[in-house]
Amino acid sequence: MLESILSPFETYILLKDAGAKYDTILLNSPNNVKNYNTDYKRALNFGVYNIDLAYTHLYDEQQAIINILTVLRELSMGLEIDKFYDFEIFRKITRDKIALIEALALNNQRISEHLQEEKRNDISALTMIGSWIETLYFSCSV
Repeated sequence: MLESILSPFETYILLKDAGAKYDTILLNSPNNVKNYNTDYKRALNFGVYNIDLAYTHLYDEQQAIINILTVLRELSMGLEIDKFYDFEIFRKITRDKIALIEALALNNQRISEHLQEEKRNDISALTMIGSWIETLYFSCSV
């Protein structure tokens, strides 16, 4: 059943194809990261910023991509999952849409598996919830 639901990135492709324009107002500001000082807030917003990254990536907004990668690094360090990220590689492949999306998807899968092994299923679930909330927010806003 879950496989039949569109992924957030697929949703953005549909929105872009329907004529939706890039709008920075829809993004969670990178400045908000200082407010995420608990694992609950970090995990939820880790999911949010992953979606913001997909959105900015789809529209090829390079500076926004770098800003969001920086935020994701900070959140991942707080959640102790930063070992799954090689941010320098991500920065180098930001112009290759397929390579970046594949690398991020693989990392998110590894993170989810790692969190489950560590019995931190709540953190894994919160990142997914944050992603879906942000996707719904974008979809409703457009």
